[in-house]
Amino acid sequence: MLDRQSAIEAAARYLAEQDPDSVGEIRVWPEHAFLDGHQLVVPYDTVDRIDHGIKDAELGGNPPITVDLRTGECGHLSWEALWDCVDRGLFS
Repeated sequence: MLDRQSAIEAAARYLAEQDPDSVGEIRVWPEHAFLDGHQLVVPYDTVDRIDHGIKDAELGGNPPITVDLRTGECGHLSWEALWDCVDRGLFS
C-alpha cells in the first residue's frame, strides 16, 4: 500500500515517462491531489501555471494522473470519472 508521498512520486515518474520532452516544463500539482477510493488523483500542469500563477499557461485537455494505492499502477483519469469528480466537488 502506497502512502500519499510515494503515490505523488509515482505520478511524477509516470508523467515524465509519458512525455519526456516536457520534463521541466510540466509537473504534478501535489497540493491539488485528492484521494478517491483506493486511488490518488494527481493533477498536473505547466510550471508557469503552478509556480507563477500564469493562467494563460494552463494546459487544456489534460486529465489528471491516477495512482492505485494498492498496486502503484498509474494511468489517466477517464473523462467519465473526471466529470464524476467534478460533480462531487473534488476539484478545487
